[in-house]
Amino acid sequence: MNECFDEAFGGYWEVDDSYEERPKVERLDIKTFQNFQCSESWFLDNEKICDLLRNDDLDERDVNYYKASYFCYKDDKIKSSDIFKKLLETDISPAMKYSHLTSIFKLSLDEGILDFNELKDILFNKINNCVKSLGEQIGVWEMTALLYGKCRMSCEKEHLRSLILLTSINDFSSYWLLFDQLKGVSGNNFYLGCRCRALQLLLNEAEASKGFLKDIKMEKYYRLKNELIKEYGEKRIDEASKEMCKDILNTYTEKVEELPPPHACKMDGCLKTDEQINLMINNFISRYPFIFIDSNLPSP
Repeated sequence: MNECFDEAFGGYWEVDDSYEERPKVERLDIKTFQNFQCSESWFLDNEKICDLLRNDDLDERDVNYYKASYFCYKDDKIKSSDIFKKLLETDISPAMKYSHLTSIFKLSLDEGILDFNELKDILFNKINNCVKSLGEQIGVWEMTALLYGKCRMSCEKEHLRSLILLTSINDFSSYWLLFDQLKGVSGNNFYLGCRCRALQLLLNEAEASKGFLKDIKMEKYYRLKNELIKEYGEKRIDEASKEMCKDILNTYTEKVEELPPPHACKMDGCLKTDEQINLMINNFISRYPFIFIDSNLPSP
């Protein structure tokens, strides 16, 4: 019986009950403990750093990251970008590659280190291949909008798609204001409609904020409102707001069922498939037909 039991549970077991003495833990003495003191830019002292690296007291990647962050803070974006490229050489995980490639992309975009085609290659052929989460996917859409907004002079399909996806998944005033960067869009409603939506969202965001954040939002709200009144007049602003802000106006009483439904995959945490992305775009067009009237926008 015992043999059957032993065989059923993986053979014969022997328990080693011998006592093994563990090394005594040395506790810190609060009275004699001294904290490590270092200067603001201690990691730039290569002589000291080399000694610490030889003694395994520091990880070289940590030191390089400190340097990259320091040079970025000092607005030396070329040096910062070069160090991030060095970090990229030893990256293994997609998350670290995404992080460092994103830093290189944004630094190069701000400083004009790389041209449009070089930045586009980094974004679509390198960063995009490292995307493993919805947050990273949203980051790619945002970087696409920044790239086309800064470097192109006409409205292009990729730019429009990225803005539609951003505003569909995160209905923020800051994203709606990015539609202003689409160049050369004809029609009377496009820029007005997008800015009116942003205006109402700014007011809603201000009402949901407190302290200095509320003050900042309200300042932006009144500045944008004055610009719109000066350019379009109050009557046109009211008409556009009724069309673009039905779901976020406090005075709105129309039944929600009569509106086009929001896309079914909103913020579920998973990467969006091509099918889901097309659904988001189609629902955006159905939800905001006002801005597409008489416009020359490319098909997204």
